[in-house]
Amino acid sequence: MRFWNLEDIELQRLIWSIALEPGLAHKIGHHRYLGFGSLRLNVLPESYLIDWSKRYAGGEPATWQQPLKMEDWIKPRVISHYIELQKALDAGAL
Repeated sequence: MRFWNLEDIELQRLIWSIALEPGLAHKIGHHRYLGFGSLRLNVLPESYLIDWSKRYAGGEPATWQQPLKMEDWIKPRVISHYIELQKALDAGAL
C-alpha cells in the first residue's frame, strides 16, 4: 500500500494500527482464540518515506528514499482510546 499527503500524526496512527505493539493482534471473527481470527500485519523492511524536494530535484532513489524506522513512528500517545484498544487487541487475553 502507498499513502500520500499524511501529516506526521496521521502516519503515526496508521503505522501503529498496522504494526501493532508486541503482544497485540488484530481481531477478526468475534474475538476468537489466537490463531482463530487473530492476525499480525507487518510493515516490510524495505518500506521508505520520500523526501519530495530531493525526489523532484532529479536525484537517484537512494538520495530521496528514506528508510522507514518503525521505532520512530510507533507512538501510542497519538492513539485515542489507547487503553481500551490494548485490552481489545491483547493477543493473550482469550
